[in-house]
Amino acid sequence: MKVNQILRYSFLLVVLLGFASCKRKAKVNAEKPEISSETTHFKGATSTINIPIILTIPELEKTANQVVTGIIYKDESYTNNDNDDLKLVVKKSKEITISANKNELYFDVPLNIWAKLRKQILGVELSEDTEFETVMKFKTSLDVTSDWNFKTKTTSLGYRIVKEPTIKLGPLEIPITSLVKSALDDQLDGITKILDEQVQKQLNLRQIVQDHWELIQKPVLLDKEYRTWLRVQPQQFTISPIQGNKQQVSFNIGVSSVIDVFSGDEPSYTINKKIPSLVINENPEEKFHISLASELSYDQANQLIKDNLVGFKYQYKKKEIEVADAKVFGNGDKLVMEATFIGDVEGTLYFTGKPAYDSVTNSMFIDDLDFDVKSKKAVLKVANWLLKGTFKKKMTQHMRIGLQEEIDKVTDLVKESLQENSVSNNVKIDLHIDKVVPKGMFVADEMLRILIEIDGHTIVKYGE
Repeated sequence: MKVNQILRYSFLLVVLLGFASCKRKAKVNAEKPEISSETTHFKGATSTINIPIILTIPELEKTANQVVTGIIYKDESYTNNDNDDLKLVVKKSKEITISANKNELYFDVPLNIWAKLRKQILGVELSEDTEFETVMKFKTSLDVTSDWNFKTKTTSLGYRIVKEPTIKLGPLEIPITSLVKSALDDQLDGITKILDEQVQKQLNLRQIVQDHWELIQKPVLLDKEYRTWLRVQPQQFTISPIQGNKQQVSFNIGVSSVIDVFSGDEPSYTINKKIPSLVINENPEEKFHISLASELSYDQANQLIKDNLVGFKYQYKKKEIEVADAKVFGNGDKLVMEATFIGDVEGTLYFTGKPAYDSVTNSMFIDDLDFDVKSKKAVLKVANWLLKGTFKKKMTQHMRIGLQEEIDKVTDLVKESLQENSVSNNVKIDLHIDKVVPKGMFVADEMLRILIEIDGHTIVKYGE
């Protein structure tokens, strides 16, 4: 055989081999699915936080002694009170003590009474003064009205004078108990009114709630590094009946709200200034249930998917394909995955399915992952072997996204936020998270939303 013939056959052989090689590679570029005009609007579940509020008796006593100080009553005229010829000064002599039973507070108010009496004896005006101690007792009933005001009703439980006071004018020793009692009796209504006014002034519940109602609607920056925001949309407040004993007074406040967690710029918000009517809850629970939606951006999701899926190879008999690139985006209530392949199939295919959460592995996956309709038609034409094996199952396994780190981060941020925004110098908060359960994944316009439920219990103590 001549050399030129050998070269010709060799060239033909190379061409045929190259042609055969090209025949084994299926080119596929499926059309992108049509984007649904209907977007899924995620509505967060309602969270209920029940917080037992405990006011210790020492703290109440401290407040009472700050409110009631110095002179309580002063009469510097002999001629008033039907010309009783008596001057009287009543002032607090020792610290007020308090006890409680159910919604009633009992006050013991130690008093020092200075009295000065004048009398005309044989045409001569004589006057003398004296001092003595007594303890006035009061009872204050505490209630909260539906329009967020503390309702107090203070009544006198009387007083006891251990040793009846007398004043010695010349040769006469004149008892003045009846005069003092008459003056004190006349002042009891005034004193109870003052106590009511001061208690309500110090416990301006409506203003406190109004300020906090507006404050909590403003998003809070939880983490500056990750630009993570917490937004609370309060719906309702409840309160339990007030209960008191020798050590403390307590009641339970419940807050129902929708809580969301966002990343990026500060989320938009509007403040609803109208406080809802207060609801009385006779059987409160001493625990909280927080249901919040954290977000996972598509950029974050795509990076995690690339880490898990790119480089994945699938073999079926003598054919093999490899994932060269992958990303996901939302379409209605479904996720669409765009995957680029190399190997025996080259090009782009689209898959659809709904995001789901695996509680065993704490990971997200696409449930019922399947070819998009247009991609399935393209595959049937050039690579129907992808429909025969375990290709879709293997793809699902390799594109899982672990969420444990995200769950831990959200849990820590919520816990820190509750503690840091609730504690003042005289307040101690005991917060315990009992259970954290991700409940599902939802597709939003520009992100994935992770619904996380957090159960726990907390107690707030004042004055410890």
